[in-house]
Amino acid sequence: ATSTNTTTLLPIYFQKNRFIFSMSLYPTIFFVALGLLTTLYTLYDLLIGNATQFGDASKKCPYVWHGGSPTHKGSCWCGEKDKYCLCTPSLAIDAIIEFKNHKDDISIEKVVDDDVFILLVQRRDPPKNIFAIPGGFVNIGESAETAVLREVKEETNLTLSLSDLEQFHLYSNPNRDARRHTVSIVFRCLYHPPPSVNHQQFGNMLTNLHTGDDAKEIKVLRLKEVLSLPLAFDHKDVITDYIHRFHPSLLQSS
Repeated sequence: ATSTNTTTLLPIYFQKNRFIFSMSLYPTIFFVALGLLTTLYTLYDLLIGNATQFGDASKKCPYVWHGGSPTHKGSCWCGEKDKYCLCTPSLAIDAIIEFKNHKDDISIEKVVDDDVFILLVQRRDPPKNIFAIPGGFVNIGESAETAVLREVKEETNLTLSLSDLEQFHLYSNPNRDARRHTVSIVFRCLYHPPPSVNHQQFGNMLTNLHTGDDAKEIKVLRLKEVLSLPLAFDHKDVITDYIHRFHPSLLQSS
């Protein structure tokens, strides 16, 4: 009887353990399958979905990803007419606003270089608390010149006109801005006080400029003093190039 019971129980024992062993594999199989599905979906999205996203009009155009698309860096958008999607560097403007020491008896253009002042803003956004040339990004549908007028007004409350602007230089080093690849058009902005404004009124006007947008503080400094300050991005190089171009005597005297 004992021999019969042992023979009968052995298959049952192995059957139970095999069942328990099989049950213990279920969570592993589930997570492996889930991982494979996730990987397949990701590959589909990158290879097929991305090709659709950037190759045809599967989405209504125009559409824009601010600060970069899910898969591309830069400013990405799709055109409505050609149905073509493109990712490019961000386009910005910077405005070197040059003031001349107001002299009632001579032309503003004839004042010596030591009387040249420019305006800097202390940044509220990263890189924070560092001084920089006023500027910002060009909006879709906006010209670079219009962006200069808008950004200067937003950051300093100073009103410029198109006749005050002169395109100076374009800076496009991909590493000039740590946040993203940004190409900047730098403008020289010669601010001419109205003829009715005397020396004291001009000084008061500069003192009463107030910050806005992402500017924390405004400083009006002699151009020759600016290079001694830490400046954001590549603005020290920009100012150096600017002095070489328009006020080389400042470098000779330093």
